[in-house]
Amino acid sequence: MCIACIEFIKGTLTVKELRNGLVEMARDELTRDQEHHLIEVRTLAEKNENDPEELKKKLQGPRPKD
Repeated sequence: MCIACIEFIKGTLTVKELRNGLVEMARDELTRDQEHHLIEVRTLAEKNENDPEELKKKLQGPRPKD
């Protein structure tokens, strides 16, 4: 998980700021895993831009069962 995702989940960034962070991230040389993460998060942000709480849930992934 990238710093933009972490800050968004903590509530420090808005969806717009998250997307701006992804644009900044895309300017750097990325590993294959980072590139995959970037594409995945961009897609999730586009699909959930009007529902930030749902986006947070999806970025956090499934919760481990007790």
